[in-house]
Amino acid sequence: MEVEKLLEGLNQEDWVHLLKGLQEKLKMTQLQLIEKLDLKITQPKFSLYLNKGNVSEKNKYKILNFLKKNKVDIKKLILLGKGEKVGNNIIYLEDCITCKDIKQPLLVKRQNKVFINTAMLFPFERNKRKIYFFVKNDKFIVFYPEKASSRPYPLILPKLLEITLEFLIGLGIYLSDGSRNRNPKITNSDALVIKQSVIFYQLLGIPKEKLIGWVQLHERTNKNLKEVKKFWLSKTDLKANQITEIRIKKSSGNASIEQFGTLHLEAPSILLRLFISELLKLTPKIIKNIPKEQYKYLLQGLFAGDGSIELTKKKTIREINFTNTSKEMRNIVSDLLKKLNINHKIDEKKNQVRIYGYENFKKLYELDLFKYHSKRNEKFMLGMFHINQNRR
Repeated sequence: MEVEKLLEGLNQEDWVHLLKGLQEKLKMTQLQLIEKLDLKITQPKFSLYLNKGNVSEKNKYKILNFLKKNKVDIKKLILLGKGEKVGNNIIYLEDCITCKDIKQPLLVKRQNKVFINTAMLFPFERNKRKIYFFVKNDKFIVFYPEKASSRPYPLILPKLLEITLEFLIGLGIYLSDGSRNRNPKITNSDALVIKQSVIFYQLLGIPKEKLIGWVQLHERTNKNLKEVKKFWLSKTDLKANQITEIRIKKSSGNASIEQFGTLHLEAPSILLRLFISELLKLTPKIIKNIPKEQYKYLLQGLFAGDGSIELTKKKTIREINFTNTSKEMRNIVSDLLKKLNINHKIDEKKNQVRIYGYENFKKLYELDLFKYHSKRNEKFMLGMFHINQNRR
């Protein structure tokens, strides 16, 4: 009699939330839940059966008897089903907002500081599912509803992301060495660049422990695999399980190689990929809004990724180059150099921005241009030392 009363009090929407809540409570897939409750379903797509609450009378009795036997509170279960499991939080969509509810502009200025309105860099929806923002203090939990098996890891971002020096350095590195069409990934052979990339990912809501790395190693290296992995772990503060593999690259020619290989640092996040895609497009506006003294941080990141120094036989600097196949990127570097009164030439054939002359080298030295690439910085300092020695 008690089960019959429960049946009368539940409508189809209640059954949708009840089944979803039960699946969440038992931490099961839909197929596992059906097998656990021994439900008889003739539909080939059982997900439609559960998602629409089309439960037969016989199966309703089975479910309610199971709940009664296990002393599960049905009201609490339905409430759980109405919410979305986001990370360690249960969030209700009626408590959330979308980017259309945000009234502030894309870039916000406060007390000589510039902030990015993070929600405005996300699309309204992905795969016909709205992207939601749950406000928690001064942060957003960013997510979109998805079935448990493919639910993306949520991002936790400040509502207003300050454009700091660490952010600009990381943005410059990503503009040079970051992937565009896949999961966010930065690739470099210098450990200092990778270390700054970890900081950048953290600013964008990816905890360090969520990052994954793999090393591409040249077959002519004289380092063994154990030495290579130990090097990267010690230099980047990543854990052993985060560097998943070392791939050997076959030899071609006799050019010098990186003995410890190149690290590919990936953040497996669909949401971050959406965010970064729009962030990169925002770069010209960011440059227009930040103070002139911050240009150097973006240049430091850009040249850490794609900069180079050419020395003469006497170890003086012949020229400094920025090489990138993207004309847009070359133009960004050129514009920054112009604003800082650093003379240069754009070589379209070689995809380079080329800088010559002692006065220009001296300005780059004052900017500490290669601060975040240890090997290039050492080469740059050597070249400047020999130039100064020759000028005496």
